[in-house]
Amino acid sequence: MAPAYPGWWVDEAGRKSWPVSAYPTEGLRITDWFTIGVVTQHRTIGTTLSALIETGFVIQRVQEFASTLDQIAENRNLAEEMGRSTILLIAAQRCMPPSMTPTVQNAQPDHRSLNQTGV
Repeated sequence: MAPAYPGWWVDEAGRKSWPVSAYPTEGLRITDWFTIGVVTQHRTIGTTLSALIETGFVIQRVQEFASTLDQIAENRNLAEEMGRSTILLIAAQRCMPPSMTPTVQNAQPDHRSLNQTGV
């Protein structure tokens, strides 16, 4: 999930917002974020979760990380981060049918499906 134009927007009243621009448009994005010319691949949450499910993973938990009130009390700069979700955490476990269980002859994991989806 990579914003097309990362950065806070401030309105006339001084309110900050983190725009989610061109969210449905997936693919390569090059932005100036932390440094000039950062290359990212944007995927929607739906595409990411579907790719995991379609390649044999069972989603166990999804969490959008945010600072706690205690962390904000210790570092007031974290307060503005409550205006956006910065990290999406997905816990998943690969469930392989018996016919796909690795054998001695085929002990290497098969990553082809993940490479094809771009996830």
